[in-house]
Amino acid sequence: MKKIKISVLMLLVLTLFTGIFLACTKESDSQESTINANLRESFLKNKDYSSIKNDFNLLDKKGKIELWNEKLNQLLSQELPTESKNLIKKLIIELNKEQVDPKIMSEIAVSLAKSIPAEDFYKMFT
Repeated sequence: MKKIKISVLMLLVLTLFTGIFLACTKESDSQESTINANLRESFLKNKDYSSIKNDFNLLDKKGKIELWNEKLNQLLSQELPTESKNLIKKLIIELNKEQVDPKIMSEIAVSLAKSIPAEDFYKMFT
């Protein structure tokens, strides 16, 4: 049973970061990104999941990366084990590369998922 939960979590993580990679590689001119101190908070405010997903897909690559950078930096400010913080830093570095390698992103994401209790990992990205 525990192996099934871990497998499901790993699949969720791989799907999440593959989605991030694909979303960040698709350029879109339909909406320009804006920069402010609480970009992610203002982006999510008063929106349901469907609206968030739709609005995120409308962002250009830079806007998507800015949102993810803010979320990952927010996670770094939390009380996390050093190993987890180091993996988040690696995600930030990989996310900001000119050419993101989905295999590396997936490997880092899986390592992060393994280093954090499943419930805590889920809370990080919801």
